[in-house]
Amino acid sequence: MGGLIYTNTTYTDGTVDLDCTFGRYTVKVYQGNILLNETKFDLFDDKNVTIKCQLLGLYISLKVVDYFGQPIPNANVTLQREGLPVRSMQTQSNGLATFDNLIGGARAQIAVYLFDQTQPCITKGFDLSEPTTIEIKVEKYVLLAGFYVETSQFITAIIIAATVILILSIEVYRRKRLKSQKSSS
Repeated sequence: MGGLIYTNTTYTDGTVDLDCTFGRYTVKVYQGNILLNETKFDLFDDKNVTIKCQLLGLYISLKVVDYFGQPIPNANVTLQREGLPVRSMQTQSNGLATFDNLIGGARAQIAVYLFDQTQPCITKGFDLSEPTTIEIKVEKYVLLAGFYVETSQFITAIIIAATVILILSIEVYRRKRLKSQKSSS
């Protein structure tokens, strides 16, 4: 309550010593300027307090898939969080990119770039509060024999192929029918 303020940096083992007078304290743990934990406790005798920073050392796995859910390899994925530098990674053959040793407690943004695009093909925001796997579906593309095909072009090609097959089937049926009518007459 507007009283004494004590600050110190943790040792390499994560411990810190503070020589405080008796009273009620709010302990805030920061990594740089990012608040990791805030805990209140009463200090009326010598005390060891353990504070767990569950937002420190998080990992996020991102799985990038196409319209049909096939993994997309070699996509460039960037992760941006306020107060931290942008991190970038390429997806592996299974479509996964894993970012580890992250600091949580804020909203982060993911951007996916395919084949050296300057603009991301998809961006997505999420809360960085626990280790998780996020699936990012790039609905604009289909991975076909290792090539990226726009979904609209793929569907158009399927419709054209189905129409051609239907017309050929009708023509074959018509010719067989005419042939069987000629042979019977």
